[in-house]
Amino acid sequence: MYAATVAGQRVLITLTLDDPSESQDDRQHVAIIAVQVPGNVLGVETWSQQTADQIAQTFLPADAQFQHIVTTGKIHDHVYHSATLAQTFTADQLTNDLGTAQPPIGTLSYFCQPWPPSS
Repeated sequence: MYAATVAGQRVLITLTLDDPSESQDDRQHVAIIAVQVPGNVLGVETWSQQTADQIAQTFLPADAQFQHIVTTGKIHDHVYHSATLAQTFTADQLTNDLGTAQPPIGTLSYFCQPWPPSS
């Protein structure tokens, strides 16, 4: 976990690493990045949808190409493709949000929401 400032906003960043044996280069990589408002500023910090998107896009690979948005309820999942990721992760590491299907290799996504969440 790391505290930082991104796009002028205080954030708490949590990283999840993969198993090196499951990458194409046998090295460990960041597989999941969670960015949220730190607990000590929950009542102070606010993020608009635009700010949340700007923060999330900071973490995309340089070659990420936008594909489409999948909306489920109030969650908007932004789907991208990256040739760099396709050369890094093995296909069996990729699943959709339900864990039931493998998207094309090199697919990544992020979802974000404003803070505080709208009701």
